[in-house]
Amino acid sequence: MTTNRKLTIGIIVLLFINLVILGFFIFNHKDCNNTRSTVPKGPAQTIIKKLDFNKEQIEDLKTLKTSHMKYVRAKDEEIKAVKKVIFNSLGHDNGTNIDSLSTIIGAIQKDIETSHYHHFLKIKALCKGDQVEKFNELSKELSEIFSTRRQGRTNKK
Repeated sequence: MTTNRKLTIGIIVLLFINLVILGFFIFNHKDCNNTRSTVPKGPAQTIIKKLDFNKEQIEDLKTLKTSHMKYVRAKDEEIKAVKKVIFNSLGHDNGTNIDSLSTIIGAIQKDIETSHYHHFLKIKALCKGDQVEKFNELSKELSEIFSTRRQGRTNKK
């Protein structure tokens, strides 16, 4: 085989590989942007799938989730602020404030947990017909679904 023939075959093979890769991206990811905007990821996706939510329920869930996460983030910031006070006092405090500050953190955490509970009651209220029974079954798994997520988040640095 001549050098020109080898180069021609090489170019054709590379062109074919590029077309295959391009086709893969076009056909496998054509709805990628639409999927991101309509179907939440993570635990919300599990809830949607297991409860077989329709489009309206998915939108309602997204609204609930956004509101709930905003509230929880604000409470997390409150906890961080109190912890900052605790750690800043290590150098000059004899520990007299730790009880009151840890009580404040406990009260904020209680608010978060109560909010989680009410959030799931609102999700249950979105359910219709046999979805209520599916929700009751799913509720047995919720602590595992969300504890796994939280563990992964706290292990990240």
